[in-house]
Amino acid sequence: AAKNLKTDKDVALKLPSDRWGSDSADNSGEYKYDIQALGRPQDRPVDINQTIERHDKRAVTSMLAYVLLMGQQQVGTYAQSVVGMDLLTAAVESYVEGIYERRNRFLVPRIFAMNPSFRVKSYPRLVPGRVSLPSLGELGSFIRDTVSSKALTPTLDIENLLRDALKTVRLSDEERESEQEQARRREEAEARQTDPEEMP
Repeated sequence: AAKNLKTDKDVALKLPSDRWGSDSADNSGEYKYDIQALGRPQDRPVDINQTIERHDKRAVTSMLAYVLLMGQQQVGTYAQSVVGMDLLTAAVESYVEGIYERRNRFLVPRIFAMNPSFRVKSYPRLVPGRVSLPSLGELGSFIRDTVSSKALTPTLDIENLLRDALKTVRLSDEERESEQEQARRREEAEARQTDPEEMP
């Protein structure tokens, strides 16, 4: 007798068999050898999708509970909190990127198809903003160290990056040049005041 038959990826079973024909007393035409999973008539196959969905929901719930309860029991370390926030940020950013990817794939081409007067070689892409901004202290220390070591040259883009982190207004090229000119004049004035040769 066959044993250990389960409803899984190997549920299909190929069993070659002849049929009962006219040469026997049983002329039903049924297979001489057949196999069936016995059970109550109301039994149904197990829905694997529900099991997977339940485990996914429990994983998400556990992660959110870890983030929400972080620091309430005065246990754990700063490194653990950083790792937890990084995991949550990565999950949210991945979700947002998936939304924008579908918009770039389906929505943008349809918009240009509805406006044939706009002829472009390639479609523009919608880019989501950052879910979380870097730490201002770490960002400031990084820029200071790289600029002092001459590994990075201060530019308008870098300054606007800092202004974005501080949530202040961006500078234009004209405003940046005006500020640089004013700073140069202040330095020249301070140099003249401290130069002993120019003192009366």
